Amino acid sequence: MEITQEVEARLKSLAVEQSRLARKVEIAERELARRTEELAASEARFRDVIERNADAIIVVDRTGVVRFANSMAMRLFSGRKQDLLGGPFGFPLVVGETTELDLISNGAPRVAEMRVVESEWEGEPASIASLRDVTERRQAEQNARALIREQAARSAAEGAAQRLRFLLESSTLLAGSLEQATILERLARLCVAETSDWALVFCTDDTGRLRRLEVASGDPSKADLARELTDAAFEPTDSHPVVSVTKTRRPLLMPKFDPRLVESLAHDAQHAELIRRLRIRSLMIIPMTARDRELGAIALVSSTPGRTFDEHDLALAEDIAARAALAIDNARLYEEVKKANETKADFLAVLSHDLRTPLTAILGYADLLDIGIPEPLPSAARERVQRIRTAARHLLYLLNELLAFARLDAGHEELHLRDVDVGDIARDVGTVIEPLANARQLRFITEATDQPLTLRTDPDKLRQILLNILGNAVKYTERGSVRMQIRRKDERSAEIRVEDTGVGIAPAHLSRIFEPFWQADPTQRSQGGGTGLGLSVVRRLARLLRGEVTVDSELGRGTIFTLTLPLL
Repeated sequence: MEITQEVEARLKSLAVEQSRLARKVEIAERELARRTEELAASEARFRDVIERNADAIIVVDRTGVVRFANSMAMRLFSGRKQDLLGGPFGFPLVVGETTELDLISNGAPRVAEMRVVESEWEGEPASIASLRDVTERRQAEQNARALIREQAARSAAEGAAQRLRFLLESSTLLAGSLEQATILERLARLCVAETSDWALVFCTDDTGRLRRLEVASGDPSKADLARELTDAAFEPTDSHPVVSVTKTRRPLLMPKFDPRLVESLAHDAQHAELIRRLRIRSLMIIPMTARDRELGAIALVSSTPGRTFDEHDLALAEDIAARAALAIDNARLYEEVKKANETKADFLAVLSHDLRTPLTAILGYADLLDIGIPEPLPSAARERVQRIRTAARHLLYLLNELLAFARLDAGHEELHLRDVDVGDIARDVGTVIEPLANARQLRFITEATDQPLTLRTDPDKLRQILLNILGNAVKYTERGSVRMQIRRKDERSAEIRVEDTGVGIAPAHLSRIFEPFWQADPTQRSQGGGTGLGLSVVRRLARLLRGEVTVDSELGRGTIFTLTLPLL
């Protein structure tokens, strides 16, 4: 009985424990179900987040096989999920670094940045790769770099263009004068306007000695110091940098000037003080050389804090120096030619003057003999005296022509201006030429307007021009006529046209007929012809009168000379 009660009690206890355990199992199952649901929901949310991520997410297992790819990955790799999943990823996975990948997406090249982390996927180790499409950003960066390069290239091109314009303007300015003093002044002004604060120009003289001829400052308030430096004596030694640069023809660039060098540049204490007042911070000395001749040097000074000369400044200064050297050399050559021309003109003038004196005596005594002084001449002797007189007059004409050319060539011809009627002068010359034309059985025709054509000119020079032109027309016309027309060309000018029916001028000779001493047929000189100066004198006189003479000719059919002169 007691055993039965004990069994029943244990059974009840077991039933209670079983009930309690059942409740615990039920609770555990409900908790497991809840947690399973939460895990499923969390996983669903995680997958949803991954799917909706703006970056492409790809899960790759240890064997390199793609286990998961979101929609952005599908779009980036332009493929279907079933084609991407289960296949090899194909790119190396480097944990902790950003890798840049070049892809082809929908037929177009794309650039993606990939970051990789180690993780797990479905309980197994895996790598999660996050890829961000940076194509537009890379393109923007490339565009920005291209823009920077373009701006740099444009800036360089603008700088080169500005430099080219400056060099062109400097060439024009330096070449615009043949006076050395003017060239040196312009050179110094150009340098301080573009390259430096001070410019000192040194030139060699006839003995080869260097002299400081020009000093300029970009600061107008420093004009007094510039004048002091210009007037100060310059006594360089062989070791002086300007002398060294001139001799070696190599430029000197001192980006940072050492003030201790002042003593080596100066020849005395006063000169050293003047140099110190320049406050030199940077210095360039550039040689000037042309046609293998040392002409001097340019010293350029920067006295502005922070303004330091460099290789670009030196290159620009060398270009300026080269152009200046050529201009200076041209000026010196011009002076040499000018002196030689003046010597030639003086010689011709003296020769013509000295020969005119005996010729005048010959003509005077020939005239006396011709009129029977001191006694009448027989007819045979009279003919010979006439030949002497004719030859002497021809020689006098040649000397006068030579003397006129010499005066014009040397610039010594003076103008005596008066208000005259060009028609009156032309008719006066016509009365002189008409007998010569009649002697050659030529018709001489003068056509002039009744209205006066008044101009301010030198009447003697105008007569000389017309005499030369008409004389040539008669001389080179064997038959036919010589016609002179005087008319108004327009409101500002008058025109004298001389037309003949003579031999004409070959086209090849038209460009040379105004050259001095040139003749189409050189044998004319030995046959009593002229010097070849007539038309040269005509053109120079015409231009001296602010006019011009032109020619139009056809071989065998005649020639037309046209003289144009300004009216009042």
